[in-house]
Amino acid sequence: MRGGILHAEATTPSTASSGRSSRYCGDFYWRVGRAKDTRNFVLGGKVVVPFREYEKMLEDEQRAAIEIQQEEYDSLGRYEKLGLELGKLVDEKQMAYGDAVTVCQKVLEVHLERYYDSSGGFYRISPALLEHIIRQVRIIDKQCRIFSNPEGDLMGESPYMDIAGYGLLGEGRKK
Repeated sequence: MRGGILHAEATTPSTASSGRSSRYCGDFYWRVGRAKDTRNFVLGGKVVVPFREYEKMLEDEQRAAIEIQQEEYDSLGRYEKLGLELGKLVDEKQMAYGDAVTVCQKVLEVHLERYYDSSGGFYRISPALLEHIIRQVRIIDKQCRIFSNPEGDLMGESPYMDIAGYGLLGEGRKK
């Protein structure tokens, strides 16, 4: 790098085709170039601030944004906070398992088709079948984890062990 220190340069897309290497980021192209004295943040060919100051400005902005979010969070009521936490958990589980509720419903509709009474619009299910349905829903849920993330369970659990456990619970009910 012979005496030059890297600096970032932001240009609009129209000025980005000058032949220097660039990378698109949002509304600007960021270029890596050389500066003789110091690292600077360059905008439109003009040095705006020394690069270290620019980095500090970004850190300060991020810190301020986090503080504002924390203040907003702190001002929420107990149940609003619980709602946010619950929403986050549901998002994480949807990512990890997929839409297991919809999948379970569709699978059950297929399995219970013969029990459907179309004249009344309901299912006629015996109590003996009911205990199997409960376990089958849990097994289908575990299958959703496998199909949603075949590389491994995102929650760090073993869906196969859970399925085996439900199999043992079902087998144990006979005796």
